Amino acid sequence: MKKIQARNLPEAWFRVNKEILENGVDFQVGRGSEETLTKKIAVALEVTHPEERPLVDDKAPVSDLNRYTLENLFTKDEQNYDYTYGSRLRKEYDQMERIIEKFKEEPNDRQNIMITRRPDDLDIENPPCLTVVDLEILDEKLVNYSYWRSWDAYAGLPSNLGGLQLLMEFMAKEIGVETGKMIAFSKNVHLYERQFEFVEDLITGDSNWQEMMMG
Repeated sequence: MKKIQARNLPEAWFRVNKEILENGVDFQVGRGSEETLTKKIAVALEVTHPEERPLVDDKAPVSDLNRYTLENLFTKDEQNYDYTYGSRLRKEYDQMERIIEKFKEEPNDRQNIMITRRPDDLDIENPPCLTVVDLEILDEKLVNYSYWRSWDAYAGLPSNLGGLQLLMEFMAKEIGVETGKMIAFSKNVHLYERQFEFVEDLITGDSNWQEMMMG
């Protein structure tokens, strides 16, 4: 497993994509939303200051982070999809609100985990990529640990982590703390073959990122 550390979310996006492009292994997807060639790594990603703005690099393919967050993480309805993360987290049992209540009752509670997966997801075509968000308060900051079963590094990661940070900021404000670092794990964070050229242009064509990586 590759360990990657970044200060903020745009740097995390850049570093993960660079690592996959340079050192990822070929993986032919046999079942999923795209049955195609990918490059992938297993990753443990630590972002020390995910609250720094901007949450999304201006080169990332994200049109409206606030809308993505509202429709996919906050709203309880499925939004004409089989599911959204928000519907899994909040519709039948509001895990988010319950965790806020529990942290208000006991800040040192280490039992607060939000789960999106269900046993019968084994029988659906595309089960949720985000599986678990495990939360704890350290030094009066809300820290989150997430696990992603499969993760599109180029197009999915920036909106996923940006949205998760906005969700954490809402929860932290309700609890009465600040947000802390973000740690994410995935066995398969990947680039699709159709994205290889985009990422190569990103890595080689941005002098600011090149200076940062060499610093």
